[in-house]
Amino acid sequence: MAIKQALQIIDQSWTEIEPRLTVRELSTLAAIEYSPMRTGDLSETVFSLLAPALPVEHPAWPALRSSGTRFVPAQQESSLGEVIRRCIARARAALANPSIADDAAADFLVESMTSRVIRAGVVTEQEFSGTVPLTIEYQDQRLYPRFQFTGTAALTVHQIVGQVNEMLGGDEDPLGAVGWWLAQNAWLGMAPAQLLGTGRDAEIQHAASQLANDSW
Repeated sequence: MAIKQALQIIDQSWTEIEPRLTVRELSTLAAIEYSPMRTGDLSETVFSLLAPALPVEHPAWPALRSSGTRFVPAQQESSLGEVIRRCIARARAALANPSIADDAAADFLVESMTSRVIRAGVVTEQEFSGTVPLTIEYQDQRLYPRFQFTGTAALTVHQIVGQVNEMLGGDEDPLGAVGWWLAQNAWLGMAPAQLLGTGRDAEIQHAASQLANDSW
């Protein structure tokens, strides 16, 4: 019963939730083939796909916890099936709409890049309280990519990171700038972040200036 109530609430607030879904979540949801015989199992699948897009304060969460079981009684499967079919149809419609699909694709790219930055290493606000050129937001946290710091015990920022930040558009597009630092660079033969602290700041600055001048 709880899963049905949660999905009904999601169904009623779909317009708020859809923009928060990634293209991967929309695509997976749109690919589901509904069968009345699988309503119970599909209810769990659909909710798991939509859950990452739910804000922590969304009423679907307390609804999900309102019962000690998520079992869906047979007499409720018909109305629950309608909710599931609507979710699938809406996902398909969203992907068929170019602007919505583009937004979802952009969300997916941001999500992928953020995950990559976190895997590469980050510093939290609790670990460093100074001014940092590059900052990303993740799950209501402010995180600082670790590569921009020296390897000393007392964290300080490599000066060159701040010097080229404007060239890279780091204030307007921090993820894009971070991506430049972490990606293989044609001018340098390796990722710029790998050269930090090696005495090759002039080469890093030259490579960044080529990006700013579109000289690739």
